[in-house]
Amino acid sequence: MSTETSVTSVEQTVSVALAPREAFDLFVHRMESWWPEDHHMLDMTDDELDRMVVEPEAGGRIYDVAKSGNECCWAHVLAYEPPVRFAFSWDITPTWQIEQDRARCSEVNVSFEPDGDGTLVRLVHRHLDRHGEGWEGMRDAVGSPGGWGRGLSAFVAAAAG
Repeated sequence: MSTETSVTSVEQTVSVALAPREAFDLFVHRMESWWPEDHHMLDMTDDELDRMVVEPEAGGRIYDVAKSGNECCWAHVLAYEPPVRFAFSWDITPTWQIEQDRARCSEVNVSFEPDGDGTLVRLVHRHLDRHGEGWEGMRDAVGSPGGWGRGLSAFVAAAAG
């Protein structure tokens, strides 16, 4: 895995031994299979996560659903272009709450490029400065080994079976 951090973005790249369509499907449609269990915005103090939902179209929502049926929308789909690109807003504040003002949300852009027999997956979390005061802490958190590093490592493990 490679990681690059600029002033307002974080970029991480991983390779998986899946075709681009399979890598896209795993990343988007089976997100709960690799997303870290303790990285959900849904208040699960009295409930458990049932599933993560990605509505497969630009403007669609990304949300967590608890076993009780409670939902928490934490992102919106910006681009849905299987099997080459998936982008979504990061509707989370620097204090890890849901951001209601879409102008204050950063963006996560994920590309899936053929790489020999597998796929190079490049994730760029950009425009972190849109979050306003405290955005640098969010950049540092998502760029850390416990942020996208942990999530993409789990994605690679899920891709390996």
